[in-house]
Amino acid sequence: MIIRIIGWAWLLLGIALFLFPQILRWRIQKKSKRIIRNYLFAFTAVLIAVFIKIWLKADGVWIKFIIIICVLLIVKLAFFVKSKFSQKISGFIRKQPVLFFRLMALAQSACGFFMILYAS
Repeated sequence: MIIRIIGWAWLLLGIALFLFPQILRWRIQKKSKRIIRNYLFAFTAVLIAVFIKIWLKADGVWIKFIIIICVLLIVKLAFFVKSKFSQKISGFIRKQPVLFFRLMALAQSACGFFMILYAS
């Protein structure tokens, strides 16, 4: 259920960003470090939710142990990478044309669509 809600949010946000990519570009230029950190947090939260769903359906102790280790590593990596990595990403994104933002919005919409489609 939670993955379906996240999927709808990603789909609708992707459609909005496809229609108005200049809003995202302006926000990134204005508050780049905080926005990149928020996107990194959202991506980490979705990835952890997917791993937890897999963990609940998995059979076997070793698979569940490996999934728990993966979740812990993802959280640790997100905290480690967010400061230096967000500065590099924001510098890269500032230089991109509007077409880049539209392609990213399409990719985000596709991820949301597949999350809705395969959430059961």
